[in-house]
Amino acid sequence: MVQFPVKSSETRKWIICGCYIAVTFILLLPLFFVQHPQAIDLPNHLARLYVHQSPESSVLKQLYTFSWILIPDLAMDVLAAPLQYFFSIYDCGRIILAIIIILWVLAPAFLYRALWGHWGLWPLVASLVVYNANLAWGFTAYLLTTALAVISFSGWVATKPTDGTTGKKRIILFSLISFLIYCGHLIAFGIFALLIVSSE
Repeated sequence: MVQFPVKSSETRKWIICGCYIAVTFILLLPLFFVQHPQAIDLPNHLARLYVHQSPESSVLKQLYTFSWILIPDLAMDVLAAPLQYFFSIYDCGRIILAIIIILWVLAPAFLYRALWGHWGLWPLVASLVVYNANLAWGFTAYLLTTALAVISFSGWVATKPTDGTTGKKRIILFSLISFLIYCGHLIAFGIFALLIVSSE
């Protein structure tokens, strides 16, 4: 029997890709049917952004002072502020939750790829816990940045030099990524640092 391994490999990749798209769509489906997703802390973030940027909240603006400062909890604000120019404040909340869900479907997949050298379906098991207590509480900055931390760690593993060198460009690149993760959320930065230290 003649076999075509290249074609078989390509077919397998398309099947895996289709499974990820289907699971992601199922996970995102609830967001299309609710105006206010069950995320306790999310309305607080959205209200702050609404008061800051909406021209309709001029009276409320007199009660608050806004200033951008470099603190390790900016992921939500950096993402939501530009979205608010194009979408309503409610849509911004749903879009941010959708991004979190997509990132947490992708993060295990990228880590699996970095560790095992190929794409697989096993990371989809993690999709069973995408809707968790952190999401229910609306810890958006934490969820966004920890997902990015896992994806960045996957890049760290995948780009590890095999010749025993330190890879100066790699260290500079991931130092910059570490700084961005730090700005996103402090705990995510700690998780990213712990992952890198434990792998080395």
